[in-house]
Amino acid sequence: MNITMMQTSDPHAYIDLSAETRKINELYCSAQGISYQIFEGIKRGYQACQAKYNRIIMLAEAKNDPTLDWIVYLDADAYMYDPGVSLYDYLRDKGEWSLIIEKGADNDKWDVNDVAFFVNMRHPMAKKLIGLWESKFLEEISDEDLKSEVATWSLPSDSALLHDVLRENPDILDSVLVVERGHINYGKGKHIRQAPRPDGATAERIEQAKHDISPLLEHTAGLPPAESVRQFVPAPGLSDNPVMAPELEINTVADGYIVYQPDRNKVHHLNPTAVLLLELCNGRNSEADLPRLVQMAYDLAEPPVKEVAACLETLRKEGLIQQALVQNP
Repeated sequence: MNITMMQTSDPHAYIDLSAETRKINELYCSAQGISYQIFEGIKRGYQACQAKYNRIIMLAEAKNDPTLDWIVYLDADAYMYDPGVSLYDYLRDKGEWSLIIEKGADNDKWDVNDVAFFVNMRHPMAKKLIGLWESKFLEEISDEDLKSEVATWSLPSDSALLHDVLRENPDILDSVLVVERGHINYGKGKHIRQAPRPDGATAERIEQAKHDISPLLEHTAGLPPAESVRQFVPAPGLSDNPVMAPELEINTVADGYIVYQPDRNKVHHLNPTAVLLLELCNGRNSEADLPRLVQMAYDLAEPPVKEVAACLETLRKEGLIQQALVQNP
């Protein structure tokens, strides 16, 4: 299953907030073997507030990509709150749905909240939904409208356009799974959260986000990979990026982790940083990417290039990682 996470921010008002949320989102994706994309700017428009439409254009650009199975979209202020959850496991039995999204404030099914959602790119109704959403944006909001917008919500929002598409197309709406609030959205979401909106300046919100996300980075850094991650098989065409040896058993102990290697009948004692690197060796991350990911996990001033290289050399000598030499079909 090919999953891509998409996130976007305007280049001014939300960019510092997205710099915090992307730390945990990018680290989570790297650990899970999920592609991560972020766009900082305005796809169509002239004002910072018009970055709200970026998600429409980004989905439209990805609509005809034959390699995509699911897109996970997160707003600039949304982040993975539960680093232990596997999106592969969650989405594995959801193929009948074109869109998974949380309900909004009203009881109507079409009233949904698009801060975070999942799009099944293999579903025909998803392609129809994206096409109609894009058409509404391009046809109902002109360039002159965008140039003249002065208030943040004086034009129809991205969610209002989505509501119209769902309300006007019962066949699409029937293919949408609307979940109860509190799982993939809002300030107290179980798996995905939106950064809190306290009273006060944006700077206060950024500091609150840092406070909330920092322990998640530490937790993710010391989290052994889920079973689905350990069994990840790189797609054909990947380069010789490092990948974890198969069938490793990782268990937490008081002073770190014990890794059992059944093919050698050998036990290894690793510290949390070594296990994080082992987790990040999923066939998608290059060795050059790893110091930056460790830097994000521990909020370091500089990427620990030498330390990561030394740890990788040890993991390789012990047979815990290998090169993912995958041939094109």
